[in-house]
Amino acid sequence: MKVARYIIVEVHPEEAIDKVANELLRLFEKVVGIGLFRGRLIIADRIKNRLIIRVPTRYLKYARYVILALREIDNLKIIAITISVTGTLRKARAQARSIPPLLS
Repeated sequence: MKVARYIIVEVHPEEAIDKVANELLRLFEKVVGIGLFRGRLIIADRIKNRLIIRVPTRYLKYARYVILALREIDNLKIIAITISVTGTLRKARAQARSIPPLLS
């Protein structure tokens, strides 16, 4: 059985959320390596300016590194902050809705 974790990430500016999601997937595959990696980083949900990312527990530290490394896309400054890591999608959605915005 593969165990997964859900990372809640807040993205600023909100208009760049699609670009950030695509860049996270690309960077993750680049860092981990496609040949060695059997699982995938999956965008499970989007709630306003927050992404819920599903990642196998084994690769959690690499996913968090990729989020920290993301600073600029197409000359647009990006802020991506990890809010929380949970074990279920239901809890991740509840936290994404209930935790107040970190940056306004």
